[in-house]
Amino acid sequence: MAGLSKRGDTYYVTWRDSHGIVRRRSTGCKDKSAADKIKRQIEQELLIDRRDPFAKWRKMPLKQHAEDYREHLRAIGNTEQYVNARVAQIYRVIGQANVAFLTELTTSRIQSAVAQLKRLPRSPRRKRETYSPLSLQTRNHHLKAFKQFVRWMVCDGRLEKDPLAGLRLWKVDTDI
Repeated sequence: MAGLSKRGDTYYVTWRDSHGIVRRRSTGCKDKSAADKIKRQIEQELLIDRRDPFAKWRKMPLKQHAEDYREHLRAIGNTEQYVNARVAQIYRVIGQANVAFLTELTTSRIQSAVAQLKRLPRSPRRKRETYSPLSLQTRNHHLKAFKQFVRWMVCDGRLEKDPLAGLRLWKVDTDI
């Protein structure tokens, strides 16, 4: 599946990825047995990737996905102000929900996290318990931004399906 070649003193691993593109990576080793061990690790990763195309995305931290989403929003022509606002909302939800990877995303966890969002303090000395909760409309903005982010991951091939598909917005007319 993967080949081992030597160029100068260093060994290189060459393989064909799932898209048929030939890839080459230096092992950084001068010893053939160490290079062969790295080659076997790459072959193992290739087997996992071929069986599960989402495996590599599950290993990536959610914040890295958010940064990729930031680049996507810029690339499609959104203003910097819009991009920064959306990504800030996504980061707040990630932080509140205490999720680090895609496998931790659940409807109940995100719903609960958005419900607990509170206003940002104006004074650093103010206790967190005294912050007032966000309005339902503002919570909906955060929820929409996060759901949009998750839908982008589905469209980009990072998630198989939307784990937040059943998540509904709050009824704003009931807000005081």
